[in-house]
Amino acid sequence: MSNQYVAVDVSKAALDIALPGANGVWRRTNSVAGIAALRRRLATLEHPHIVCEATGRYGRLLARQMGAAGIAMSIVNPRQVRDFARASGQLAKTDALDAGIILRFADAMQPARTPPTPENQARLAEQVRRRRQLVGMLATEKQRLSGLDDAETLASIREHIAFLQGHRPVRCAHNG
Repeated sequence: MSNQYVAVDVSKAALDIALPGANGVWRRTNSVAGIAALRRRLATLEHPHIVCEATGRYGRLLARQMGAAGIAMSIVNPRQVRDFARASGQLAKTDALDAGIILRFADAMQPARTPPTPENQARLAEQVRRRRQLVGMLATEKQRLSGLDDAETLASIREHIAFLQGHRPVRCAHNG
């Protein structure tokens, strides 16, 4: 049973997909609908294995959807792919070229499957990220208070600080 690697270059708005044996790259939106179209296309392969670079939040939906569908996926370090591209003499950089390089990287390196993130762990990580954002906003707003004279501006900042201090994060339901 050999993997049929499918490379996906993930960006905020799009998925650029390089399929084995295909000429060119296939583009879909980075959305539930775009990923559903990809899943339909993967159904024509016996053992599809998605390979993409780690892109932070832009790849999370793809990883969740592939994990839910039981499709193998490898999330690789972008530097490894970039070094592979340089070693191959590929210096240009576009989304379409990146997808092709990722596919060549996958065929040559056969990356290990990245285990899917459990749903409760993904939710907790998202809530921790949100808390950090709120704490950062609060610190920034407090810093803005110094050196201001305009009463309306000060009132606006104080109102936002009060809002942020009163914010209570959504609680996760615990499993088990």
